[in-house]
Amino acid sequence: MIRDEPEAREWYIECDPGSVQQRIFERLGFVRVPVCYHQPPLDGDVAVRTAGLGPELVLMRKGFAEESGSWKFSLRRFRPVLRQILSEVYRISDPQQSASFRTAVGELS
Repeated sequence: MIRDEPEAREWYIECDPGSVQQRIFERLGFVRVPVCYHQPPLDGDVAVRTAGLGPELVLMRKGFAEESGSWKFSLRRFRPVLRQILSEVYRISDPQQSASFRTAVGELS
């Protein structure tokens, strides 16, 4: 990842709540991001992905460098990360207008 994006400092993944995958990633040092995260609907229509909510998932994060528990969640720092995830992964042109974005950041703002 760092070879593809030299400025990358962290890795985010999604998984089902309480799943085997969540437990595996926790053992690997990922921590849950404390937001109510819903995957955008996977329908090909951008309007649907923006307006609707898909399934609730656990969003987890791990820094590339050794942090040894020093990471502290900050909504201010998380907003651009979530915009990037929704834009690049889900191809939502205006992520801040998506229900997924508003649900995740609205809960804590």
